[in-house]
Amino acid sequence: MRFLIFFGVVFLSAGCADLFRSEPLRILTLNEFAQAESMCDVALPVQILVDLPESYSGLGSERIALLLENREVRYLEGYKWDTSVPLLVRGALVNALNSGGCFAGAAGVGDSLSSPFRLRAGIRRMHFEQSEGDPPSVAVISMDLNLRDFSRQGGLISRNLFTVREEGNLSSPYALGEAMQKALGRSMREVVIWCRSVMERYHP
Repeated sequence: MRFLIFFGVVFLSAGCADLFRSEPLRILTLNEFAQAESMCDVALPVQILVDLPESYSGLGSERIALLLENREVRYLEGYKWDTSVPLLVRGALVNALNSGGCFAGAAGVGDSLSSPFRLRAGIRRMHFEQSEGDPPSVAVISMDLNLRDFSRQGGLISRNLFTVREEGNLSSPYALGEAMQKALGRSMREVVIWCRSVMERYHP
């Protein structure tokens, strides 16, 4: 009943044109991952295509996800990432594989690169964890990755689960962005090292 009364007041005072108007979400950006120094002495003569990751737990859009009591997903009020989480993670994976000096190249599926080797990711977590009544305290990224060889009917080469947690005082949107950027950077380094190790054994 209170909602109906409020709705009626807004309609009468603002008019139809303003009824559904809302403030635009501010954008938080994560800097593109680029390894400052090469992670490998010699690049393998291998190119890797990166699929658009699958997403879970409310991570399919550009909204910034909060995980309350490790169960309920909410979104940071007033802010969003500059692109959807799957696109953001795929971009980070491609940049990491290219800048690490461990492979001949990497690109998203559909770009101008041909290779039988595909990296697929499932984004399980890219949330800020918090308890009721407290600000977020941890940025967590958890990804299930698998490498496949499509010259062999998409046969699985290897898979691994990566989880990184970045703790800190995350009481402001900018602190949240910095923590997630650190977590993403650490994740990307682990992924590149794992991909290199797997492909060295599979494709010496």
